[in-house]
Amino acid sequence: MKKSRLMFVATTSFFFLLTTSAQATPNGWQLTDQEQSVLSDLQHHLQISSRFLVDAVTRGTSSDGNKILMDARSKLEQAKHQHPRVFAAFSAGLDAKNPAVYQPILDKVAVRENERRILSFPDGSFLVVTSTPEGYGSIRLSHRYNVAVWGIYKAADLNLITTYDAGYQYSSLTVVGTDSPHSAWYPTQVISGSSSTVTNYALWNQAIETKASFHLRDSPLGGQWFSRDYSYVLHSRIYCDGSVYNWADSY
Repeated sequence: MKKSRLMFVATTSFFFLLTTSAQATPNGWQLTDQEQSVLSDLQHHLQISSRFLVDAVTRGTSSDGNKILMDARSKLEQAKHQHPRVFAAFSAGLDAKNPAVYQPILDKVAVRENERRILSFPDGSFLVVTSTPEGYGSIRLSHRYNVAVWGIYKAADLNLITTYDAGYQYSSLTVVGTDSPHSAWYPTQVISGSSSTVTNYALWNQAIETKASFHLRDSPLGGQWFSRDYSYVLHSRIYCDGSVYNWADSY
């Protein structure tokens, strides 16, 4: 990604028409008509509740008391116990967990320092990508790039932390270390997460670069009906002029 990478608007939204036809799953089985009806209901609740979740995330406020969101979460919990195959298909099938859907969007989005962008997908799931400085020392500095994956609940929280030393008036930058803290909530798992340095030293108009790679898996109820493996790779590029560019892709 070059410094002139295309910047998207803060929220990218897409809409699509839900269907009630039988849905085939990656493991080859099909939902019954009744299960498909339950799944469509969950998808409808996700699209409605996501508007309130996005607003809460944007404002930095709690959404726990929102009745529409509480109803959606109640429906999901009910499906987990009464319609386990529907719960499996819904939880592991979110667009924010499908590289074929999120990769083309992430490929066109870069995030600058102190910036947050919310990327909404057709089914109502969304990503929150945030860039924040964490160290304000005169020499040693730190920067965090975060990608949060959301459905009705937050599914995963992924981070790339870059610690670096700055020379006099940012005449040079040197990577001191990287880290990749992460967390996930059932049924999402982070199978592996690691960080590394791509370019560890920069002078004048050059940049240091780091990355963190995460392998995730959704296998609700043991994966007996539906499972999906996918990845996120977070990149940070920090220039000697103080500008920061972050982007994400998958492998």
